[in-house]
Amino acid sequence: MMNLEMKPAKQGDCGFAWALFSEFAQQNMFSGAQGRRAPKDWQEDQEFQRFAKYWAAGEHYLITVDEAPIGWAALDKNGKTVVIENWHLLPRWRNRAVTKTILSELVHRWKTEGLLVKAAVLENSQLSSVAEGLLTKLGFSIERLESHSKIMHVV
Repeated sequence: MMNLEMKPAKQGDCGFAWALFSEFAQQNMFSGAQGRRAPKDWQEDQEFQRFAKYWAAGEHYLITVDEAPIGWAALDKNGKTVVIENWHLLPRWRNRAVTKTILSELVHRWKTEGLLVKAAVLENSQLSSVAEGLLTKLGFSIERLESHSKIMHVV
């Protein structure tokens, strides 16, 4: 049986997180599709510097199986609200109930604590329908649309 955990990330985990995020960003935010930036606009050094600042300033978690990192998440806790801002898994760990297992437990705990739970889902990404479907199964519904994201909350 595997030991699945979500624990606070360290600054040294930034490289692992960057590898997952940069792949996602290039495929979905710099795809050249309508409303997205062109692939030629990707500037690796500039994007990494922006990500490193985001990593240093936020609340990030490493998702591990038997102590080995398989993904990361970013949460924004503000008063009585917690927002799941980012959630990234290594490709071989997708579609294996990792997200459902962890989020089921976290959403239950947060609701018990009286927190409003929200999640941001990037519109028109390769995984947006999967993410939205999973969040819906966990009790989320669409709250509002923003420029490139759906903001969902637990009802």
